[in-house]
Amino acid sequence: MWCPTCKAVTSCKSVYVRHVNQYVATARRLYRTNHDDVQFYRRGRKCQTCGHGFMTAETREDFIDELVELRDTLAAIKHDTEQYIADSEKTSKSLGSLNESLGKLRALKIYQKQKSK
Repeated sequence: MWCPTCKAVTSCKSVYVRHVNQYVATARRLYRTNHDDVQFYRRGRKCQTCGHGFMTAETREDFIDELVELRDTLAAIKHDTEQYIADSEKTSKSLGSLNESLGKLRALKIYQKQKSK
């Protein structure tokens, strides 16, 4: 198991949750109240390398797969949004240049009309 304190991949002893977190009395099956299909087990662990106590949460692998898929999708949406913003800024600059050129063309036409009179 990976220890979040010493960053070692080591053996971790299973301990009572109350030895790690004073607010949770026992390891138990938990779920989110607004998503009762998101269920997990909370367990206490103690790193055999550094002695740090920490909590783990065990959940179904299909839930982890779904989470990874959602994160990948959100990353793609973020990338597409950033690209859209960059493209919009380029388009805005191009339209500004075009508008400036059209203004000069209008001024030239007005000048030519007055010159021909």
